[in-house]
Amino acid sequence: MTPLWTSNEVLNAIKGTPSSENFWEANGVSIDSRTIMPGNIFIAIDGEKFDGHSYIDEAFQKGAIAAVVSKKIKNFANKNYIFVKNTLLSLEDLAKYSRSRTKAKIIAITGSVGKTTTKEILYTALKNQFLVYASQGNLNNQIGVPLSLARIPAQTDFAILELGMNNSGEIRELTKIAKPNYALITAIEAAHLEFFSSIDGIAEAKAEIFEGVENKGIAILNRDNNFFNKLSKKAKEHNLKVISFGANKKADVKLLSYVLHDECSCVKSDIKGQNMVLKIGSPGLHVINNCLSVLAVVQAIGGDLSLASISFSELKLPTGRGNRKTFTIEDGEIELIDESYNASPASMKAALQLLGQSNLKNNGRRIAVLGDMLELGVKSLSFHEGLSKFIEKACVDMVFCSGQYMKSLYKVLPEGIYKEWKSEAYELTSSIKSKLRAGDVVMVKGSFGSKMGVIVRDLDESYKKKNEYR
Repeated sequence: MTPLWTSNEVLNAIKGTPSSENFWEANGVSIDSRTIMPGNIFIAIDGEKFDGHSYIDEAFQKGAIAAVVSKKIKNFANKNYIFVKNTLLSLEDLAKYSRSRTKAKIIAITGSVGKTTTKEILYTALKNQFLVYASQGNLNNQIGVPLSLARIPAQTDFAILELGMNNSGEIRELTKIAKPNYALITAIEAAHLEFFSSIDGIAEAKAEIFEGVENKGIAILNRDNNFFNKLSKKAKEHNLKVISFGANKKADVKLLSYVLHDECSCVKSDIKGQNMVLKIGSPGLHVINNCLSVLAVVQAIGGDLSLASISFSELKLPTGRGNRKTFTIEDGEIELIDESYNASPASMKAALQLLGQSNLKNNGRRIAVLGDMLELGVKSLSFHEGLSKFIEKACVDMVFCSGQYMKSLYKVLPEGIYKEWKSEAYELTSSIKSKLRAGDVVMVKGSFGSKMGVIVRDLDESYKKKNEYR
């Protein structure tokens, strides 16, 4: 088996000083001693909250082959160390070296919503056609992107990366390291407004991705998004070809019609004149758009569209991003839609629409459990209050709110909808469970910082999980 890295390659990449002349081979790169695997290189990042140097012994105990460090080590006998000035910069150097040596084409995904879900759908669509690598989880920041690049295997046709940001300039730095061949922007919506004066500023920051795209690269853009023209112009300024997707009549990958079912969606599409009928195993218009963007990428790279579309029928969404579970309670079953990982106004609207289209059984009810949408700046309260109309439209019966911003929604919810508010998510768990009955569909959503996952975990632990799907 070809090693991911040899000691010689690592030394050439990061220009460090080795503790010995030992030759070694590594099968992976890690910055987390909790998840490190035998044979991995451990890079001790000195971060704001944790210093990786405190976990070097644990990393070696778990089988690390070598450690990259920037602080003095008292006793390094019989261990492979590489001493550097700055471990974060060394990780970036390792990423740049990996990018320079790989023959893989890089597909970079950014956008205000749907990055991780789209990445996972794309990986599933391509893995039966090519040798494909995709970054794990949401490794999309100044540490996650270099780490993902450093993990690209030697034998790879396509590598899929996710690029995120909180402030302008961040994607510019990431794209210059990643040097993608293809850049997909899912959509531009209200997110991270705490750091921007307007959504237009977000569009400008996301468009930075084009600055690092390789010559003759391709931009894949959402033609239905309000910022399509702006992004398309930016892409063309960097000599990129533009492929679009959406319901717009001018889209290259066009949504012709769709039917939303409780457990799936049926779609008719047109891909540059080729009609395709799709069955998507997870419901929701936002999931349809994610799949259309994936088909646009497949078309751009010259992949088999039919083979890619087959993977949609068994689509299972990532944990916390729309995956569903059924639980057995005392008098029957309930269904949980787990959207607990993150939230923005656009994704919250999509999740409420999804809840609204759920087919209820046995006099069940639609229950929304909502946590704060964070980083929305001065418009936070109005964005939260604005959810009320989508809740009414979705015919939601009960709303449980947590967080300071969700209190503003709680106050404006109309009469006839049962409602509760608590300052913290965990305070809602007992009340939610006491009111559940057979046939209920429960949707849990909030920004990561609102800790809505505690409610999902409590339901997991409290009830027998019958199955997990979609």
